[in-house]
Amino acid sequence: MAILDELIEKSQDFDSHKDDHEVVAAELNFNPGGDIVMATKYGPMNLQPTEHALSQVFDRLGNATYGSGSQSE
Repeated sequence: MAILDELIEKSQDFDSHKDDHEVVAAELNFNPGGDIVMATKYGPMNLQPTEHALSQVFDRLGNATYGSGSQSE
């Protein structure tokens, strides 16, 4: 159980450094390099979406944007 306790403690330590952000899409901007620029309580933050994040966006946009029968990959 000592290993499990260590892993739980490490996970809780990582969680203590997390900071989730809820942003209205209209508040997002893009810089010339294509990064998303988001205002946070720490100031502007440049974010580079991963391939996985982009696929999630495309999935959410779905048929309304891409038409029926389209697939995101």
